[in-house]
Amino acid sequence: MNAPHGRHGMFLLLLAALLAGCSSGFVQQVLEQLLGSIDSGGGLVSQLSSNSTRVSAGQATQHSDPLVPDKEPTEPGTDIIRFGLVGRIMLQPDLDAFEMNFPLGNGPNGTTIADNAGLPLLPGYYFFAFQQTVGDLPFANPTRFYQYSAVFDHDGNTSNNYVPPAQFANDFWKGADLAFSLEKNPSSTLTLKVFDMRDSVFLTLTTASRAIYDGPVLIFMFRQEDFPSMVQYPGYRTTAFSHEGSFGIPPPHIWSGSVRPGQNDPLSFITGW
Repeated sequence: MNAPHGRHGMFLLLLAALLAGCSSGFVQQVLEQLLGSIDSGGGLVSQLSSNSTRVSAGQATQHSDPLVPDKEPTEPGTDIIRFGLVGRIMLQPDLDAFEMNFPLGNGPNGTTIADNAGLPLLPGYYFFAFQQTVGDLPFANPTRFYQYSAVFDHDGNTSNNYVPPAQFANDFWKGADLAFSLEKNPSSTLTLKVFDMRDSVFLTLTTASRAIYDGPVLIFMFRQEDFPSMVQYPGYRTTAFSHEGSFGIPPPHIWSGSVRPGQNDPLSFITGW
């Protein structure tokens, strides 16, 4: 595969599609090789452009604890300015191309983290939930705790969604029942965790899900068949959060983050691919 040189390699081509809706023949050709064939009537490139939402930088964010004052993100890498969701069928040749270009760990086109490295990616219907921040994801910061997530009302049943306790009434994951969480703390490596939150009971799941990031873009990739109750167009939210301990609750409230859409707003929906 021919890809442009540079630090971000092929990931920049995917980023270009995400951010600019670029539909040049070369970009489409590379995406075609990466994620399988694209319909001549639109396909993945137009999906990535149309099934996303732009928001202004620097918006005040509510902390999970209502007693902690709202604040604008202080870290550019935690200020989400675009988010979206697409879905497509991935056959074995598509998965082979994906794993060649995005191997686990620090690869040529980004960093890929697996929920469970021992589980292979299987053909099926895959969702790609993505977010872009103002600055690069700041995982190299040695003093901060980080959590980036995509959460879903995956079964479309609002009655079983997570209801947080009063102390954390503005929890970033409220009103959802499935979470994909990329986490890093000062003494650990990056980990991807998947949680079933139905009826406010957190169960850790073992799946073949992936988190892929490079620069300011993070993508959560997961297979619909791994979640039997998953509807075709689930409501979703993306989040970014960092702190230096105790979740930023004690004064002087050292934390930064963003929630798109806001935790007290309706989840975002895509009505078609």
